[in-house]
This record gives sequence, structure tokens and C-alpha cells, in this order.
Amino acid sequence: MRRQSLWLLIAAGLVLAVLATPLLLRYVSFFRVRQIELVGVHYHSPDWLLEALEIEPDQNLFAGKRRIERRAIELPSVMRVKIERKLPGTLKIVVAELQPVAFLTTPTGLAVLDADANHMGYDPAVAGFDLPFVEEPDSVLLLALASVRSADPALFEQVDAASRRRDGTVVLQLGQKQVLLGGIPTASQIETLRAVRSHIAATGRSYDQLDARFEDQIVARGNGD
Repeated sequence: MRRQSLWLLIAAGLVLAVLATPLLLRYVSFFRVRQIELVGVHYHSPDWLLEALEIEPDQNLFAGKRRIERRAIELPSVMRVKIERKLPGTLKIVVAELQPVAFLTTPTGLAVLDADANHMGYDPAVAGFDLPFVEEPDSVLLLALASVRSADPALFEQVDAASRRRDGTVVLQLGQKQVLLGGIPTASQIETLRAVRSHIAATGRSYDQLDARFEDQIVARGNGD
């Protein structure tokens, strides 16, 4: 019985030691953060992101983790964040950014929009942006663009501008060509559109407009149509 009690005391002591260690280490200057690694950052300016996280100059590796995570997740363009420690003094911040879908011209310059028509706070000057232009923050139009980006990234990359007509038709402008959608397309509809575009390219044909507004067919129109 005494032996069992002794083991329980030892186990409790080890648990307390494990729990207390991070609290004690946060006061040890040896674990001061000397380097910060940003992973998954494609659209933010690293300097802007670090400033937004407000990491202290004397930040300790074992202090402030939750505070930094909370500040990161409060940013409108951050979906998830994970902070890892690399001893003795490297803080690794892994960020999952929301994908932008369009540029909007505003009186103060270009704004980057997400699928919900939110201004994302991204700096358009940062490398990695290749987005279509929209004339207004239309949620249906932006959701249509997000659907295209998810199901057919190659098509999305060719879209220079997008708009929505009064009848609800979404118009994707691909240089001199157009693709018409009947609103927010499904993944199946986009896959059918991709197959049609691939067939046209493989047969050496051309088109001026692909009309994908119909449920069971896609109509290709040329100059004479």
C-alpha cells in the first residue's frame, strides 16, 4: 500500500513538473525568440503580418503563444494558424490564408476580395496575385469565381474580368473569349465545361463564346453564330 502511494506521489510530482516547466521557462532569457519562421504565407507581406501579430522584441519561446494565435485568427484573411517552438529560440508560425478571388478598383486603389465580398487586407503589390477584375462586390459573382477557382484552377487563371448581367448570367472574360454561366456553377458543371474546352483545343477548333447556362449542354459560338 505504501509502495502504491509512493508511486502515486511520484506520478503527481512528474505531472506537476511537466505543467510547471513552460511557466518556469518563460522567464529564462536563453529561450528568447531570436528567429521567426513564417510558413504558408503567400498573399500577406511578411513584415505586415509580423507587425499585426505584435510579437514583442523580447518575446520568450514559452510565453504569449495563445495571444499570438488569437491575433492571427482575428485577421480577416487568416483561416487557421498553428505555432510551433523550435529550441532554443525559433518560433514557427504556420498560417492558412483564405484565397482571394478578385480585384476591385476603389477610390483608394485596388482592393482584394474573397468569396464573401470581404476586403481581405492583402497588399496587391505582393507577389502571387493573378486575379480577375470585378466592377462591384457582387456576392453571387464572387462565389461563382470561387467555384471556378476550386474546380478548375486552369480556367480561373485565364479569367481577366468577370461581371453579372441583370438576368443573373455570369460572364467570364478570357481575353477576346467569353464563358457564360447561369449563376454559381456546380463542380459537375465546371468539369463538363473543362471537358468541352479540352475537346475544342484537341480538335484545333476555336470559339468566341461558350454558353454553359443550360443544364444538359454547352453551346459553342463563333464569329458567324
